[in-house]
Amino acid sequence: MDDIMKSETIANQYYDSYEVEAKAAAKPKHYIDLYNKYFDTLTDKELAILELGIFEGHSLEYFSRIFPNARLFGVDINKCERVYSSDRVTMYQGSQNDKALYQRIMAENDIKTFDIIIDDCSHIGTLTLESFNILYPFLSLGGLYVIEDWGTGYWEKWPGGKKFNKGNHLKPKGRSPEYVRSKFFGVRFESHQHGIPGIIKQLVDEVAMRDIARGLDINASPKIEYLHVYPGIVFMKKTES
Repeated sequence: MDDIMKSETIANQYYDSYEVEAKAAAKPKHYIDLYNKYFDTLTDKELAILELGIFEGHSLEYFSRIFPNARLFGVDINKCERVYSSDRVTMYQGSQNDKALYQRIMAENDIKTFDIIIDDCSHIGTLTLESFNILYPFLSLGGLYVIEDWGTGYWEKWPGGKKFNKGNHLKPKGRSPEYVRSKFFGVRFESHQHGIPGIIKQLVDEVAMRDIARGLDINASPKIEYLHVYPGIVFMKKTES
């Protein structure tokens, strides 16, 4: 436990220093607090960690200090020239939806699965979903998958984003003809379906797969043990079986 607290302290000292130097590159403080919470029991383990979208490499450096026994791999469309403090960190240049690239990373480093995958890449819904579909099968049982900056789906000028429609938000059906005819059945509640928020709402269906399977009379198991949604960041854990 002392080693875990020591690595977290060292990592947080690093974060504090680069937050001052390059605020644009720093993750929001509440992301760091949540990472410390979810990674608390994992920091001393020998893990394989993959991060998509590393910009200048600050976050990979941070994670290398939290996980002193892990191997870390970064993917970015742009080349990163950063020299890391640890030889456990490796950078690959390429697109986040390139399945062959991920297979090459795994082959070159003798990795069967990744234990933690963090998507801090394009923040575009279609690419985020492509990456998820490619990488989730490569996530170890009980592994963590994180998606950052999902709020871009509400930004009208962001690719795939769209302005939020307040007219549909938490509006009761009242005693409309549709409500009365339905007798509570088949009522559809409108919500924002664009960008990564739309993906998150589809992932809720994955969490509910047992109920879905019962309704469809099929044999299906949930792939996601939990989906925890916070402002700007989502954590999901893969089922352990």
